Amino acid sequence: MLLAMSLNTAMIFVWLGIAIVALVVELNTTDLSSIWATVGGAITAIVAIWCHIIWVQIIVFLVISILGIVLIRPYVKRYVKRNEIETNVDSLIGKKAICVDDIAPDNVGACKIDGKVWSAIAKDDTITINVGQKVEILSIDGVKLIVKPVDNKNNEGEN
Repeated sequence: MLLAMSLNTAMIFVWLGIAIVALVVELNTTDLSSIWATVGGAITAIVAIWCHIIWVQIIVFLVISILGIVLIRPYVKRYVKRNEIETNVDSLIGKKAICVDDIAPDNVGACKIDGKVWSAIAKDDTITINVGQKVEILSIDGVKLIVKPVDNKNNEGEN
């Protein structure tokens, strides 16, 4: 004997299936986009218990999902930090350092700041920065400082 299921009962399972698939996608991406389809699918499954009109169910799903993405997601993303490891390395940007190994266009050099030696390359890859020359840290790429030479008049932040 085959089990027959009404269209409305099938739609309840369809909406729950959409909610589960969206949840799995969200758990793998953590972008806070698919979670609204999860909420929309779950709520629409509940609505489908009482409302048997499919186009109404589709509208409920779309309205809840779109409103979640447009209105709620920006606020939630502002307060949820994901995959971010905060370090103090960004505090080095703008500081001055001393070149302890020549930085040349074809050579990674080294600079010393706060008692630590870092690999360094010049922002302008056509210049050479000599040992003892002061540099300003412009950015950090991986474990390398991106630097530019500065006047020897400004002694702030050197080490």
